[in-house]
Amino acid sequence: MRSSEDISFFLRCGFLPQSSENALANLFHNNDLGDFARKLPDEGEDALIERGVRALEACFRDIGDGRHIVPLSGGMDSRAILGGLIDAGLKDDIIAVTFGSPGIYDYEIAEMIVNKFGLEHVKIDISNVKIDSSILLEAAKTGGAWTFLFEAVYNSFITNHFGKDAIYWGGYLGGELAGSHIPREESMTWDAAKSYFVRWNTVPHSVNLAKPGLMLEDVLPERPFVERSVMSFDDQLDFGIRQVNFTRNINLRDGFNFRTPFLTREWVDFCFRIPLRYRLDERIYRKILVRKFPELFAIPSANFLGGKVDISNGGYFCRRALNRIRSAINAYPYKRGDYFRFLDPVWRSLRIFARLNYIDYGRAIMFDENYRTIVRENLDDLKQRGAVDWLDLDAIFRDHIEGRSDNGLELILLATLELSLKAEDEV
Repeated sequence: MRSSEDISFFLRCGFLPQSSENALANLFHNNDLGDFARKLPDEGEDALIERGVRALEACFRDIGDGRHIVPLSGGMDSRAILGGLIDAGLKDDIIAVTFGSPGIYDYEIAEMIVNKFGLEHVKIDISNVKIDSSILLEAAKTGGAWTFLFEAVYNSFITNHFGKDAIYWGGYLGGELAGSHIPREESMTWDAAKSYFVRWNTVPHSVNLAKPGLMLEDVLPERPFVERSVMSFDDQLDFGIRQVNFTRNINLRDGFNFRTPFLTREWVDFCFRIPLRYRLDERIYRKILVRKFPELFAIPSANFLGGKVDISNGGYFCRRALNRIRSAINAYPYKRGDYFRFLDPVWRSLRIFARLNYIDYGRAIMFDENYRTIVRENLDDLKQRGAVDWLDLDAIFRDHIEGRSDNGLELILLATLELSLKAEDEV
């Protein structure tokens, strides 16, 4: 049985804070991280963009033959991979795969991309896909445990469909290396970085699921992995804890041929050696992508709510306001949104879609008997196990079903906790 500290951290953040002294060296396949301390000269933005283009091109050398499966979202990383493979002359060997539901950014924008470039495209509408506890448990046992299992299971459908002979391309760490997670104010001490890390990674909750009185910062490593001159404290925690325990387990599956181009040595070196301010808001990354793949990145992006990668601050502000209006109209209680379906063509014309990666789990638990059964049976098993005896699991479920509060994410995390514990029981 996991400790209450581990369980509380998982219920608070959605992953376990496991680490080792060699976590960063293992992640970047580099035992001499001191190279990152030798920062590149600030030659000006244009020169850095050109240097970045060359580093990005290095990610797509020596690709090899085969079927290239690209899980394509509406974001930047999978699109950059697509561009690299097309540049390598492999357009006819690419199969883009998108899963989600109509009306969601990733699903809609991915379709714009494949239509523009005439690519083979497999779409998986997960609103029509039935899962059960046995399917989720199998996904947990093959790497999806102790993360967002209900997302990892959909990724497993891709590898199950194309098998072990295909080459799978993952955008693992693309945005993170480019700076998507760095704070505006760098943490100057390890303790400050730990406090920021817990705050930033806390999953929004209606109910605090962590055991009362626990300081989750105390679960994190006592000292940095490397000196701050090598890598900022914030980056160390993000890459050494979150990325290896969370993002990897959702997106990469053991036993399959996954290529992770953003872990190419030239690209990693470039990202860590440029001045930190160029990574803030993925500033230099966005400009590198536009310069390298101008036609591809003229298509709107989910990262910018249907705007282009080079959208102005004012344009992004307007799109964010429109998204909030749409969300408010369709807000909880869920039935209220049904009266405003006549606005759907308006939102579509404006490229204002739902900000979901997969499906609305709260709505699914309330209205989909299949999801409700999965959650209810695993909550019953978790209650019998006694692993979270500080929580009233029945009340959390009942309050959601009866519409008193939106506990959808909490219920998914609790069901994932039980399935992860079951996966460990079977080892």
